[in-house]
Amino acid sequence: MLGTDFLCNSSLHLCEYRANYPGKRVVRCGSPIFKNGKRVWVEYDDLIVSNADFGSIGEAFLKETGLARRGRVALAETALIPQQALVDFGVKWIEKNRL
Repeated sequence: MLGTDFLCNSSLHLCEYRANYPGKRVVRCGSPIFKNGKRVWVEYDDLIVSNADFGSIGEAFLKETGLARRGRVALAETALIPQQALVDFGVKWIEKNRL
């Protein structure tokens, strides 16, 4: 992460898709796409996502794993984080803590 925090870490959205938790909700969505050269409307199911607890997930990851390397690039605070480890941790965190 370069000059940002866990609230902007979209890898944590993958955790939401993989985790099973009580409040997990799917909604019907739609989008226009081009199919065979024509614009058509398609519908699909998607998950309602939220980054509200991403800061808590990130802080717990940093505290419990010690896997991140922190530093600066110019004036930006940075963290080098193994994404697979973060996603695996985030799935478990969400399953334990999200309602």
